[in-house]
Amino acid sequence: MEKKIMCKCENLIVEELDEGVIILNNDDGYTHVLNGMGGFIWTNIVNNQSKEENIKNIINQINDFDKYTKEDVYNYCSDFMDMLIEKKLIKLI
Repeated sequence: MEKKIMCKCENLIVEELDEGVIILNNDDGYTHVLNGMGGFIWTNIVNNQSKEENIKNIINQINDFDKYTKEDVYNYCSDFMDMLIEKKLIKLI
């Protein structure tokens, strides 16, 4: 089975803030507001990498695992990325 890669969708207007990200999808007119953690994940998604590669890169940037395990972070990132796909902000190709 061929591994699918992630890409941020076209026609998005993205504004990065100190504590999150605002994304306007020009295709459907919806605005999405991401909190600090969502914004961190969004800004660290690299086009043309698989979902798993993106999550591993995000985990490697986190130094503090006192509250959550790497597995917890992996699952959260995976669920969050699935939501971004559902909202048509990123796509798998």
